[in-house]
Amino acid sequence: MKERIKWIEYKGKEILYCDFRELSENELIEHIKYSDEQVISSGKKDILKINDVRGLFAMVSLLPEIQKSIERQKQYLKKSAYVGTKGIKNLLDALNSLSKSKAKPFAKLEDAKEWLVK
Repeated sequence: MKERIKWIEYKGKEILYCDFRELSENELIEHIKYSDEQVISSGKKDILKINDVRGLFAMVSLLPEIQKSIERQKQYLKKSAYVGTKGIKNLLDALNSLSKSKAKPFAKLEDAKEWLVK
């Protein structure tokens, strides 16, 4: 998991990059929980975060776990972005609405990084 959920630097800013691409449902749950641990244990209150969900399909069964994760992390995040949301955009829009999250969707990783560091 450490190779998929890691801190990266972009233009002098630290970003938590969460690579959820093409994971199975069980793997995704494990990685979401690990992402939560990284955010909470960081001790930071202004985290920039990217969730890379390219290649994932909307798994309705994961909605409760995703919503819990958003709630656990929101007090620590300054900005968050999703990359590759074309296939699950409606699901993410619904989650953002329910959780009052301000995560923004992007088609490209570079675009998400640029938005986060501005």
